[in-house]
Amino acid sequence: GASTSTRRAPRVRRAPRPVPPTGDTLGAMTTTQPDRHLVLAGTRNVRDVGGYPAAGGRRTRWRTLLRSDELTRLPDETRVALEGLGVRQVIDLRWPEELVISPNTFRSSDLVRYTSIPLLADDPTPHAGLEGMYKHVLDARGTQLADVVGALLAEDGLPAIVGCAAGKDRTGVTIALLLDLAGVPRDVIVEDYAISAHYFASPAA
Repeated sequence: GASTSTRRAPRVRRAPRPVPPTGDTLGAMTTTQPDRHLVLAGTRNVRDVGGYPAAGGRRTRWRTLLRSDELTRLPDETRVALEGLGVRQVIDLRWPEELVISPNTFRSSDLVRYTSIPLLADDPTPHAGLEGMYKHVLDARGTQLADVVGALLAEDGLPAIVGCAAGKDRTGVTIALLLDLAGVPRDVIVEDYAISAHYFASPAA
């Protein structure tokens, strides 16, 4: 759609796909499953939406779709860690003014495709409230939501990170709809959405 702005290198150079690093700074792999919350310097709310029950008795795949707060103050160690997890694309849902004030770390990456899809033209919450903002997204921003799906389905679109400023509202609505498309039960989607309040209230790693 016209709202989508994607910075593409002539050909995205593939990063190596090592075994996901272990240790406290990356949410260590365990004998059961990866950690859902990735504790990464410069972030508060980077989470994996893998492992959820989905349609047909399946589960969403780990380390394929992550959700995040803004990726604007990342030290090199965090950028390298995310690249090491195999991330191919970062989809930034923030509105244009935010992109100017706080550019995304991956905006000029040669390894990770950076895609800007402003889910909202500006912040409607002061006059519409949070509930009104959610309704506006569902009623009026279908094109942008479809752009997100299209970007994820594109060649090298996954693994991907979808994020906004807090990784809570714009990201929450988008991820909820994606999980619903995958057949994830509603109570699981609600729980995934609600946990953002806990992580964003914590200091950045």
